[in-house]
Amino acid sequence: MDFKIATHLGEDPHDADFPAFLDSIIASNKKMLHRKDFPNTRAQHPKGHATLEAEFSVLELSDEDKELREGIFATPSETPHKALVRFSNSNEMVDDPEAGDAHGMAVKIFGIKGDKFEPDPDHADTFDLIFINSEIFVEGNLKKYTRLNDLAGEMMDLKRNGGSKVAGVLNFLWLKFLHFFDKAQRDAVAKVSSQKPYSLTTEHFWSTTPYLLGPDRAVKYVMKPTNPNDKDAEDRSENYLLKRLIKALSTGPCEFTLQVQVKMPGAAYPIEDPRIPWDGAKTVDVAKLTILPLNLTETPEEDLRKVWGEREKNTYNIWNVTAAHRPLGALNWVRRKVYATLKDTRR
Repeated sequence: MDFKIATHLGEDPHDADFPAFLDSIIASNKKMLHRKDFPNTRAQHPKGHATLEAEFSVLELSDEDKELREGIFATPSETPHKALVRFSNSNEMVDDPEAGDAHGMAVKIFGIKGDKFEPDPDHADTFDLIFINSEIFVEGNLKKYTRLNDLAGEMMDLKRNGGSKVAGVLNFLWLKFLHFFDKAQRDAVAKVSSQKPYSLTTEHFWSTTPYLLGPDRAVKYVMKPTNPNDKDAEDRSENYLLKRLIKALSTGPCEFTLQVQVKMPGAAYPIEDPRIPWDGAKTVDVAKLTILPLNLTETPEEDLRKVWGEREKNTYNIWNVTAAHRPLGALNWVRRKVYATLKDTRR
């Protein structure tokens, strides 16, 4: 499916340099795919803690919020949709409670019919939502984002593989020198990448970028935990996030409420700059996500890890959505091609 740019909502037309930016970002992400110790893993969010079974239920919306009854939120669920939830680390294959990281939640909802922009070839009639545990993203300007990806590609290649070319080292140092002078970008990167959660089941997760909800409305998504805010002092070793995830789900289900932040007419909420949160936006509960409990007696942890490992082959794409939920903004246009290319390359 193709789309028209929603200039009436604040989307900017494609930049003339868009193809060049896209090619550079794809090349940088391909570089991040290469790991000597972990071949064929993801460029972004490489460590999947677990991919868990869940249920997704659309809530009844009030007459006051009837304008939000669009797409998958048009009708409340009579029975929940089956879903899978993947929790992940953004950069590293280990949990580092000292340095921190950004952490992801990817949700694949089953039983959602209709044409998709980028349908999942392995799971028909699915719909994907992707979040991180930061309200903002690192950059929206494509020129700066391309430079940041070049930096990240060189940095990750050096960190993960020891660096293979002098040119790569020089390019990395040059980009780092340039990056030093962009304080706003540096601060955004630091804020996004330094999250140190106690437990993934008690974290808020945000889409950071906006999406259509119907033809004339822009929203951002928020996953709000409804579990107790458990912050007792426990082991924060290399895999502490997985350990706490297993502990939480061994005692019962974990729930999140999916909310939409609504861009109101005339509101100064940017479409193209995800570094700016939509503070004060109208927020409405639209669905409930229930992550099902684990029964370690029936299914030992060793067997669960095998299942989770097999599910790591799944792909998630913010463009695996119907037209009513089309991703908005130049950064999301880039992601459409990048996600598809990296999926094919990784496989």
